[in-house]
Amino acid sequence: MSSAMRVDEIRLMIAPVILGDGLRLFGDSGTEQKWHLKDVVANKNGFVELSYKRQSTDS
Repeated sequence: MSSAMRVDEIRLMIAPVILGDGLRLFGDSGTEQKWHLKDVVANKNGFVELSYKRQSTDS
């Protein structure tokens, strides 16, 4: 099992600042992953919190 398959939920906090190119979260695995947006929280300070859950492959 690859390390990317061990993650079943991702929580990202987005700040309203432009920094440049950025970094990939999982490197360049070449494997497409399906994620479902579970929750969004917009804070008064401009930050946005996103929660994603990995979609099951049981389809």
